[in-house]
Amino acid sequence: MDATESMDCGHITRALKAMLHWPSGRRLRAETGARLRAEAAWRQAEARLDQAHQQLAAARRADEERLRLVDALGRLEHELHASEQRLRGVIEGTRDAVYTLDLDGRLRYVSPRWQAMLGRDPASLLGQSHAWLIHPDDQPASQAFVERVLASRHCQHGVEYRIRHADGAWRWQRSDLAPLLDPAGRLSGLIGVAHDLGGHEPGDERSFRRAHFDALTDLPGRCLFDDRLCQALQLAERRGGRIALLQIDLDRFRDVNERWGLTVGDLVLREVACRLQASLRVSDSVGRLGSDDFVVLLNEVGCEAAVLQVADKIRRSLDEPFLVRAHQITLSGCIGVALCPDHGLEGAELSRQAALALRLAKAGDRGNVRVFSALQLADRPPAPAERLAAAA
Repeated sequence: MDATESMDCGHITRALKAMLHWPSGRRLRAETGARLRAEAAWRQAEARLDQAHQQLAAARRADEERLRLVDALGRLEHELHASEQRLRGVIEGTRDAVYTLDLDGRLRYVSPRWQAMLGRDPASLLGQSHAWLIHPDDQPASQAFVERVLASRHCQHGVEYRIRHADGAWRWQRSDLAPLLDPAGRLSGLIGVAHDLGGHEPGDERSFRRAHFDALTDLPGRCLFDDRLCQALQLAERRGGRIALLQIDLDRFRDVNERWGLTVGDLVLREVACRLQASLRVSDSVGRLGSDDFVVLLNEVGCEAAVLQVADKIRRSLDEPFLVRAHQITLSGCIGVALCPDHGLEGAELSRQAALALRLAKAGDRGNVRVFSALQLADRPPAPAERLAAAA
């Protein structure tokens, strides 16, 4: 590049620099800066808009979740109400009076049956001490009975006492009492079932008990249990409901008697009876048919799955070790299940189906639970009695 060209470039550069300092150059810089600031503001606005969209979407999801929760709570409330109505129907239909006590012994609930038994409005009894109604001579035994329930946290049976009728007369009653537990497993009260013995001395009732209750476990025997089953079937037929019959057989209980003796075996059977009762509702029944054979009646069951839940609860309670006279004894139980009207409409038929289901359960593993099934029954090997009948 010669000197002339170098001079020309220098002039051009100086001219451009001068232009930038002219008024039009300052405007250009101002417009460029404003444009850049506007673009930055636009980007910030877009970011805030995206954030608002995300917050709106999260709020919509939260609203949908709340709606789902409200719907689920509504369904649970409906199911709970239906269950309470079924239980209330069973309680109000029984011949005995049902009541609940708080831990201070005050009545919190009294079933309508008390009106017929004692001539008192159930509502007038709420909040009163149950002991206030009991004859003074019978209060020590009654209080000791309550303390046994609280100490053992298991159902206790058969306390007899006189209770004041509205007309001033004393009536004999027999009560069974069980603990009520809150969701955390703490004692919250007691629930009892009172049977009216009328004005008779308890000795007359003892004759009835010897004929209808098992002397060892104080559970209903076969005759009384069959009567309760018959009543439950009639009630289920009228209301279009469902009941379940469970037959329970202890696995290898004979080994307990042979190893530790009959006395220990009897104590184990009593504990089995307590565990069965603790696994059931007040509206249900449990009986002993003989030796290590027990039977359970479940009233107002919703479906087979609900029955199996109770059966599993019973099975797990029997799996817990028994501590008797310093001996730790391990047992299990097989359970056969039959439902009405699914597997039978009559007591004898339902008992037969439950016994067949129990036979299938005992053919499998220990602690097995089986529901009656005609298809499974067809595939089972014949029992020895059946083989002899076929050979004849």
